[in-house]
This record gives sequence, structure tokens and C-alpha cells, in this order.
Amino acid sequence: MIATNPLLGPQWEPIGHVLIRLLEDVRRGNMFSVQTYIRRFSLSPYTSPYFQAIKVDGGRVQMELSGNLQLEPKLSEAEYVELEFYGWTRPEVTEAEYRESGGGSNPNFVRFYEPTDDPVDIAEFLLVTLVGVFDMVEDDFWGFSTKAKADYVEGLKKLSRLKYSEGNPDREIFALPGRHEDMCEPRQSSEASI
Repeated sequence: MIATNPLLGPQWEPIGHVLIRLLEDVRRGNMFSVQTYIRRFSLSPYTSPYFQAIKVDGGRVQMELSGNLQLEPKLSEAEYVELEFYGWTRPEVTEAEYRESGGGSNPNFVRFYEPTDDPVDIAEFLLVTLVGVFDMVEDDFWGFSTKAKADYVEGLKKLSRLKYSEGNPDREIFALPGRHEDMCEPRQSSEASI
């Protein structure tokens, strides 16, 4: 459970709830993409990791996580090995191979989940990966792929939605509750433990 995980704790539960709902939606055929804004990667959507999920053959969920094509600074070989240890499959190509080939092969880490896998476990796994390997901290941010998806996330009343700005015109960026309150719109809380 996210609340009792020694790497996470109760402060990560709000994003855990959101991820669980998004994963449940994937099983109904909707995909999602989440862009992180992590301090280690300059809080930039162009250099921070993203992850996405889609339903594939047999009802399985295919989860992808940024490899070095997008990341700056790049992950080390030791971090690649750590991600493999966590259960991620190494990208099919290196950043250089992907650029030379013009695409076609997957430059991201991949992991598949069976239809019977618990979304709570998947959400916890994603958070452990982001915190344990990518050094995500509670003050970092989460971006959801479209205004409609961001509106959906806001409706879950788990995260704080950042106000409109030039860098956030569709208000797709969120923070954990109690963080960056000066940048966020007032929100109604919803309590539940996972």
C-alpha cells in the first residue's frame, strides 16, 4: 500500500488515487499520458520523464516510461539496470540509434500488466519507480495530456490544479495537496486511504 510503503508514505496517496482511476480507464479502452516536472530534470516537460498506458491485445496494459531520448540529464547505466531490476524492459534502441533510424523502434522502457493485475499495485509501482530511480519529490509536479484529462483529474478532487499561466494555458499541471498553494487554485479535498 502506498501509505505504508517506506519509500512513499501517505503524502503520495492523492496521486496514487488519480493513477488508479486512470488505470481503470485504460482497462475500458482509454489511454493516458502523464508528464512529470521533476527538479532533477529542471522541472521541464522537455527533459523530465513521462509515462503512458494503453490497452493492448488480450486486455493487457502496456506501460511506457521515458528512456534517455527525452531525459536530461541522462540516466546512467546503473539506473538502467535498476529499472530492469524493478521489472521494466530496456528500450529497444538507444537514443542515438533512434535518432539515426528516424524512429520505428521504441526508445522507452516498457512493462506489461495482465487484466487481473490490481491497479493499486501498478500505481504504487509507478510511484516507487519515479521516487526511487528518477528522484521525484513531493514538491514536483504532474501534467495530464489534455485539458479534458486535466478536467477529469480535477474532478477527482485529489490534487491541486495550478492556475492559468503562459506555461500552463490549459491548466494541465497539478501538485500534491498542500504544495505550492500560491500557484494553485483553491480546491475541495476528498479523503480516502489506499
